[in-house]
Amino acid sequence: MKWDYEHFGDLMVFNTTYRTNKYGMICAPFVGKNHHNNNVMFGMGFVLDEKTSSFIWLFESFMRSMGGGRHPITIMTDQASSIAVDRVAIITGASRGIGRGVALHLASIGAKLVINYTSPSSKTHADQLVSQINSLSISSITTLRAIAVQADVSDETQVKALFNTAEQTFYTQPHIVVTSAGGTFLCIKEADNRVKRGGGGRIVTVSSSVVGSLKQKYGAYAASKAAVEAMTTILAKELKGSGITVNAVAPGPVATEMFFEGKSEEMVKKIADECPLKRLGKVEDVASLVRFLGSDAGGWVNGQIIRVNGGYA
Repeated sequence: MKWDYEHFGDLMVFNTTYRTNKYGMICAPFVGKNHHNNNVMFGMGFVLDEKTSSFIWLFESFMRSMGGGRHPITIMTDQASSIAVDRVAIITGASRGIGRGVALHLASIGAKLVINYTSPSSKTHADQLVSQINSLSISSITTLRAIAVQADVSDETQVKALFNTAEQTFYTQPHIVVTSAGGTFLCIKEADNRVKRGGGGRIVTVSSSVVGSLKQKYGAYAASKAAVEAMTTILAKELKGSGITVNAVAPGPVATEMFFEGKSEEMVKKIADECPLKRLGKVEDVASLVRFLGSDAGGWVNGQIIRVNGGYA
């Protein structure tokens, strides 16, 4: 089965296996979901130009329901390698902020999610995220797409239990691990032994662009994140031959609740002005990169520290 995926405004389309009809046109059934109004539609698309692999959706009713207007929508199908259908992803610190964005982005390409949170106060956020992901279950006959698991990732026993729960729930080893809540050493140590080998295995750590900017008063923080980057690069080499890639994403200032906490409007503006693009990062700026690294499309990227900061550092 071949899966293609593309976002087109509010429209997300999953297209499955190709067939040739009696007129010689390659056709494919598809399912789409509009994330703005939650409408779901099924239909048939036709490849009219094999060179560009463009799909023209010929059903006006589909396009009106999905928010595409009365004119045909062309979906390019060069995104097949960006899919992670039914691969299990463990995301630490996923109840809010960057972790939450990463979970939603991975869910959008078909991954099954283990939403980790640490504090009991985050349970409501985690449960809401799980409910949201499970309500978008359009890529598989399997109804359960996400679970929430409380675990302190600074505790080795709880980290092991987190991985155990993932395997027991989805009956497979995890394919993707994203550490966005500290506890990086213990999480990647466990991932080293538990992530599925043979292709499709992904470990993504989260560092910080402070390691590149080396700002005053951030010495201890920068040092801790530099350690994350060193561990990431070394683990990528240690996993040689496993088919598992290991990379670090190092965001600059990102507009999350945690970032705004304790900062005045003037301070926020000053930080945004330090970026050549004159703005703070968005969660989507980081999450979309992690989605790429977690998919087949990112399979040739390994042992890298990727600073996603708009030129901030």
